[in-house]
This record gives sequence, structure tokens and C-alpha cells, in this order.
Amino acid sequence: MNDDAKTHERERIARIVQALLAKANDAGATEDEALSAARKAQELLEKHQLTMSDAELMSEGFSEEILQGNNQLKRQLIRFIAASVSKWAGTTSIIIKNGNINKIKLFGLKSDVALASWLTMSLADFVMKGAKEHSSNIRRQRTYAYAAYNKIADRLNTMHEANTAPTDGRSLVVVKGALAKEEAILRFNPGKSAHRRISIVGSQSDFDAGMARGAAAQFNRPVGKDEALALPKS
Repeated sequence: MNDDAKTHERERIARIVQALLAKANDAGATEDEALSAARKAQELLEKHQLTMSDAELMSEGFSEEILQGNNQLKRQLIRFIAASVSKWAGTTSIIIKNGNINKIKLFGLKSDVALASWLTMSLADFVMKGAKEHSSNIRRQRTYAYAAYNKIADRLNTMHEANTAPTDGRSLVVVKGALAKEEAILRFNPGKSAHRRISIVGSQSDFDAGMARGAAAQFNRPVGKDEALALPKS
């Protein structure tokens, strides 16, 4: 493919991406339609490594989403998963302290926040469902859930590194992440909520079962229809 053809192809992909992002932010779109459009736009941008200027990215607009769980273990999972998802999706994860109950605020470009919030909650639900089926004992559930998170975090981190490694620091996810962090600092002065691994104390059987749950999470279609999640299976 010559240079003119390459340019034409990139312009064609850019138009498709812009249309998908418009669909993702269309008030008339269903949740599944919006999330599917956001996911497809991100896949195209990463696949073709389109370089969009900061101004073009920022023209999409920033948004935020508050995430919270109904029990302590789920709130902890949401906190940890949100940080790992944000690193991959180019959003910023901020801890909001409210007495003894912490909430998580995701901040970034609109389509990224839509994808990151959906994925974070879907993964948290997926892990919690497995933990409750695994045992009724809260300590065993915690070991299982933390092990599942560690596996999911490792997979997300591998994906993030694959998306950013062959670049000069201006890959799409790097640029979006930098924009989200810069704007978040101006608006909220947030503390750190970094991707991390959790130290786990518990039985080997609970740990192994949790790791298997994390490895089984799939990120290839919207949640709600069944248990499949929108992560590439390892």
C-alpha cells in the first residue's frame, strides 16, 4: 500500500471512529449499543494506532461516573479493579472517602468512562458471584476474590503494555490517560489509586479457585445477557 492509500485508509478509519464515538454518546442509544460502539471505536484506534491530537481528543468532552458496592468486599474489589481498568482504558480512578465507606469516581473522556465503568462493575459482579458460589465463609470468599482480581489485573496490565510498548509515548491510550489525569488534577486534586497486586493470606484451594475465575473472565461481549465479560480471554 502506497502513502496515499495509507493516508486514505487512516482517514476512512478515523471517520468510522468518529461515528462510533458519536453513537456511544447518543442519548437515544441503548446501553448495549453505546458500550458496543465505544468498545469498537477503541479497538479500531488501537489496531490502527491512529494519532489524534490532544485538541481532537478533548473535543469529545470529559465525564465522570461514581461506582459503589453494597458490601465491604465488593467495595474493595471495585476500588482495585477500577484502578487496573483505568490504566488500560486511559481513565483516572479517584477514591472518594465518605466516613467508613469509600466510593470510586472514574474520570476521563466520555467513551472511555462509559467503557471503564461498565467493565469495572461487570468484573466485580463476576468475581463476587463466583466467590459466593465457592463458599459461604467470608474469609474464604475474600481469598477467592483477591486471587481472581490479581489474575484479572495481570491480564489487563499485559494488554496495557502491549498497547503502549511499540510507541514513542504518544500512543492513544497514553495520550488519553495523560489528558484524564491532567484534567482530574485541575478539578479534583485526587490522590493516587494505582494498579496493584494484593497480598493474600488463605488456603491454597481458595486461591487456586479464585485465580481460575480471573482467568475465565472473557471481555468479548456486553454483560447482562450471560456471564461473558468484555476482556480477551488469556
